[in-house]
Amino acid sequence: MSTAYIGEETRAAYEDLCGRGTNCALILKLNMKENTVVVDDEILENVTVDDLVMELPESSPRFILFRWSFKDDDVRVSEKKVLIYFNPLSCDVRLKRAYGDAKNIVNSQFTTFTMIQINEISDFKESTIKSLVGGQTGTAAGALDKKFETYGR
Repeated sequence: MSTAYIGEETRAAYEDLCGRGTNCALILKLNMKENTVVVDDEILENVTVDDLVMELPESSPRFILFRWSFKDDDVRVSEKKVLIYFNPLSCDVRLKRAYGDAKNIVNSQFTTFTMIQINEISDFKESTIKSLVGGQTGTAAGALDKKFETYGR
């Protein structure tokens, strides 16, 4: 498969997102026929993490550009620009490979956003996103399901 392309419509939607306030999101998907990253839907405004979960398909990858405002533990308000690479374990291998190939292209085009990866819809929580954005890896999502353990392999 050739390198994915980000079209003008997607770039325009990104510019529109950057011009808005916080708590808005843009969901992107890969058009497999044209090998382009396209806008899945319009910009979502006044959106929470729970709202985003409702917008995502459970077994198909997506890229989410999320301008997010939240309260830290010490009641300060933080604002983050997060690129969430949602890549469910249950999705088709062909899709996983295509989105994996496109991931670096998307990340290089939207450099003002911090990229994190979430692999399961059940891990798509505010606490997980805060942990991953804060650089806490490995334990952010908790223990793996028994069916995904590799026992050192």
